[in-house]
Amino acid sequence: MRILKKRYLLRFKGFDILAHIMTIATVFALMNALTAIPGDSFSGAERLLRSVASAWLIAAVTYLPLRALYRFIQRQSLVSAVIISLLVAGGFAFLVTYAIAVYYPELVFVPFPWPPENPLSAAIRMAMVSMLGYALVIQIAVSARRERMARRANVSNRIKALQARIRPHFFFNTLNSVASLIRSDPDSAEKAIEDLAGVFRVVIRADQRLVSLAEEIEIARQYMSIEKLRLGERLEVEWHMAEEVMTATLPSLTLQPLLENAVYHGIEPSMRGGTITIDCSSDDGRLHILVTNPVTEFRVQRSSGNKVALKNIKERLQRQFGGDVRINIHNTSDRFNVSIDAPLVHARPTR
Repeated sequence: MRILKKRYLLRFKGFDILAHIMTIATVFALMNALTAIPGDSFSGAERLLRSVASAWLIAAVTYLPLRALYRFIQRQSLVSAVIISLLVAGGFAFLVTYAIAVYYPELVFVPFPWPPENPLSAAIRMAMVSMLGYALVIQIAVSARRERMARRANVSNRIKALQARIRPHFFFNTLNSVASLIRSDPDSAEKAIEDLAGVFRVVIRADQRLVSLAEEIEIARQYMSIEKLRLGERLEVEWHMAEEVMTATLPSLTLQPLLENAVYHGIEPSMRGGTITIDCSSDDGRLHILVTNPVTEFRVQRSSGNKVALKNIKERLQRQFGGDVRINIHNTSDRFNVSIDAPLVHARPTR
């Protein structure tokens, strides 16, 4: 399988893998202390403490070289990385145990009769125990990393699928708008096609792309310009933008689907039309976006595209900012309100 050869599956870096190493070392120490045959001057509690201290010492000493070599190890295939890691861990455990047994036998109590009669045999046994422990650590670490990679790939595929559901709907509506203008107003149709080209350039590179709010507003204005040509005086748009949020970052095509739904549900069904308002502001490190549209005088049953768009936007924002994102819907007697509350993260200045 390709995943067995994939690099970066095994990384001796970070608190999680160190925690795995120390946990397994502690378990081995407890097992060996409890099964040790009393034959020394240590009490049970002292034997347990010395066994744990010994295991932690060996675990720390064997982890340090693996941490120092982690860039080299993670560039290897998984099989090579496992072999190298076990040899390094076993080798350092052997050297440390042998040195302690020969020069400092009173330092710690380890899981066999101590001080040992044969330091070489003791060091070999400790190396084998260390290799077994690291084999368990590697299995846990690789399984966890595979799971994280699969989860990320699944989220990415879901986002792309949701984006694909919005795109045909958006272009279908836009092309209908242009078609309705070709005979009656060719100049306006040409302008609409230019705006459509600008929107199309954004859409084809929207996957996983972050843009500034200023870029989002520009593409939203192009879209609303197309709808304005189609709907005429029935559609009015009000923009309220705070200057400090114009460099805020968010996933591409976050604002446009909200405006598309505002037109579809709030303007098209109404004979009188109405005004769509867009407010963008910030407060206490948060970005606030509010889109409102009129509630039609006759509640016409339309498709559930609004729910699809909101689900898409929420998933893409959560993919970028984690769970620190809120999307709220609030209805009044005459207005439909959708608000986005997300962290205010400014785009890096381009050179």
